[in-house]
Amino acid sequence: MIDLVDNLIDASPSSRADKYDKSTFALQVKQTQAQVSQQQQQADFVTQSMVSSVGILKYDSGNIYEGQLLNGKRSGRGKMTFANGDKYMGMWKVDQMCDTDGIYSFKNGNEYRGSFKTCSKLCNNKFGMFDGQAQLKISGVGTFTGTFTNGLVHGKGKFEFLEGQKIIEKTWTNCLIDDMEKEIIEASKAN
Repeated sequence: MIDLVDNLIDASPSSRADKYDKSTFALQVKQTQAQVSQQQQQADFVTQSMVSSVGILKYDSGNIYEGQLLNGKRSGRGKMTFANGDKYMGMWKVDQMCDTDGIYSFKNGNEYRGSFKTCSKLCNNKFGMFDGQAQLKISGVGTFTGTFTNGLVHGKGKFEFLEGQKIIEKTWTNCLIDDMEKEIIEASKAN
């Protein structure tokens, strides 16, 4: 930068050279560079603001996402309405469900409320899976409270029927939700 100052002062008419010494001119150059740097920071901020946004994404599959986006991917709070009628409301991270308290509503009226695990390559293009402590309300029957592991009912849990007439407590082992639901409905008919 000093070479630039030397060249500018040397090339200037003598009347200008008298008004500005090298240190004053160097200060002005530094101030101009600071303004350019500040403008660059503002431009970076605008770019980041545009990258992080809220929007609606409609997919060829019929799925519709409404919520926060980061770099064009679902990230932050959002709602996905699936083509089959199911819905998910909760947190997303890089296009994956990742909430400790998300809500997945099935079109049949059942509702999962609890923890979701991101899938990456484990789920064959699914958006996330039930994983951790949760409640599963089975429409017209009752509520299961227990643990899910990799999308399956696994571990201790209890099912309470709507009228509270019966509670089933047991340890489940890698049980599909549909299989658990069938077992619970059969148990309700037995009484």
